[in-house]
Amino acid sequence: MITVIVTVKQSDTQQLAQTLENLVSYAVEGFVQEVVVLHSGLDETTRYLAEEAGCNLVEDANDIQSVCANARGDWLLFMEAGATLASGWADIVNAHANADGGAASFRLSVSKARPLWQRFLAPQIFKQPLARGLLISKRQVRANSKKQKTPVELVRGLAVKRLRAKIIPA
Repeated sequence: MITVIVTVKQSDTQQLAQTLENLVSYAVEGFVQEVVVLHSGLDETTRYLAEEAGCNLVEDANDIQSVCANARGDWLLFMEAGATLASGWADIVNAHANADGGAASFRLSVSKARPLWQRFLAPQIFKQPLARGLLISKRQVRANSKKQKTPVELVRGLAVKRLRAKIIPA
């Protein structure tokens, strides 16, 4: 059904592990067909984690067209390493995809498990382009990514609906 594309910085091992752990049960059910790790260079530990988890590694983070063309799912979910999706997200995403609802993002949620200073700084975290994630069909990416080369450029200027599902940003 969907391909999850996780943007990863060089040494985000803990954050990538957190995101992958959140997606495991959905991969087992077949809802998440594949996970693509989009990066511009990984350290050895992060690369090992991604490979052992069965992720597809794409080193050219500036080529959305080829990532889209090679994705197995008809819908793409872009998210940052460290972000986790709240329970019930798959049903909401499935309904949205079946209705061909166009591009969408998630509602933001701050984990109470985070230290107070991180929750205080949450407004800055929420301003990051992929903090809310991006759910978009392959067809729409192909139509919109002529000039955009990165996921962040794809998000900017794109009209998106807000889903009822929640995401806890990295």
